[in-house]
Amino acid sequence: MRAVNRWNTFVRVTTTDRIKRRKPASSRKESHLRVRLAEAHMAEIQAAAARAGISLSAWVTERLLRCARQESRQERQESRHD
Repeated sequence: MRAVNRWNTFVRVTTTDRIKRRKPASSRKESHLRVRLAEAHMAEIQAAAARAGISLSAWVTERLLRCARQESRQERQESRHD
């Protein structure tokens, strides 16, 4: 009977904790990107993230978004000049 009480308590705490910490839908990150890299490239990227003091995921996200936005701006500028 004691094990059942521990299990019920654990489930209750986990469920309550998850509900309290759930982010609003607008800020949830639910998509995944899988990329194959050479080990040397991965080590370089991990080192850069560590130097920046942020997680690997945050570093990659920031850099990819920066590049994507720059390319979009360039494409818009080029289409205006045509």
